[in-house]
Amino acid sequence: MLFGILVLCYFGNVIGQAPDWFSECVGFGCTATEYRHERCESEPNYQGLLFCLNLADFVHVTFTGSGTITIPVSIRPTQGLILDGSGHDITLTGESIELNSSSIVYRINFDTGADDALKLQRGYENAWIHRCSFRNYGDGLIDITQAYSHVTVSNCRFAEHDKTMLIGSSTSDILDERMRITIHNNYFVDCRQRMPRVRYATVHIYNNVFQDWGLYAVLSSQTALVLLENNYFDIVDITRAEMAHDTRPRGSDTSSGYLRAEANFYNTGIRGRTNQAERVGDMPYQYQLATANDDMRAAVIAGAGALVIKKITNQARSYEVVRDVDFPAVNDLFLPVKDV
Repeated sequence: MLFGILVLCYFGNVIGQAPDWFSECVGFGCTATEYRHERCESEPNYQGLLFCLNLADFVHVTFTGSGTITIPVSIRPTQGLILDGSGHDITLTGESIELNSSSIVYRINFDTGADDALKLQRGYENAWIHRCSFRNYGDGLIDITQAYSHVTVSNCRFAEHDKTMLIGSSTSDILDERMRITIHNNYFVDCRQRMPRVRYATVHIYNNVFQDWGLYAVLSSQTALVLLENNYFDIVDITRAEMAHDTRPRGSDTSSGYLRAEANFYNTGIRGRTNQAERVGDMPYQYQLATANDDMRAAVIAGAGALVIKKITNQARSYEVVRDVDFPAVNDLFLPVKDV
């Protein structure tokens, strides 16, 4: 018991078996799943969460129940972590969480704050953000800057926002060339721009749904290398959007980016710019591409975000889960595995 708050911590008890959902990881950020973390279980409140995040070792944070946690000041865990909302409805609101190296965020709602929801920076590496929901923050929803590399953002829902996701914050941060990011199977809805906005980094964007954006969905500048594959661009009011993807300099940019676009679907007359596609190479990992059509759109939307699931536990504290919602069958949507 800490400050009257229940916090259950399993010190020195390193998890011997990774959660089943680790197998869902694809892309550059999967190096984050190679780590094992000590268990810290907290009630859904700020005091308990802060206690777990301040532990000296890599920590796997789980919760005893559902709830909304208000973060009064920006916090940065002392080490890598797994922030795991599975089995409950966990919402974080308020200030930012800045991820350290080797961090995973899973099934968390991020709803309303003054700054960014998640910050990845300071030259760290290895992060996976999976099945989370984001909306309504004062700055970005996810900012990946200052050479933080090897990140996957997957099966998330981004809604009702302006500057959604920034990868590379400044024209002077040339070390951002080391950044490698995968963004797949996400649902972006009613976001104005930056899904993402990329400077310098190498970014793979595939099987996402972009719905009713504003200025643009994807931007590549400052010699960034962006591969845009099998995405679904869906907009009703074409007067509000300039284009789906762009490579021209904006703001303080001094140069264009490179972008290769393949097999994307556009449901209106709006298209996007590419630039020197031959400069953008294939990705160094296996992944499955679904054909960008209405079936893929439905499957991505249904599976995106921090959907509540029920956790089946036994004496061994199994991480086996069962979904509360039914997903459309997607087995017939996928093309053969792309093996490079």
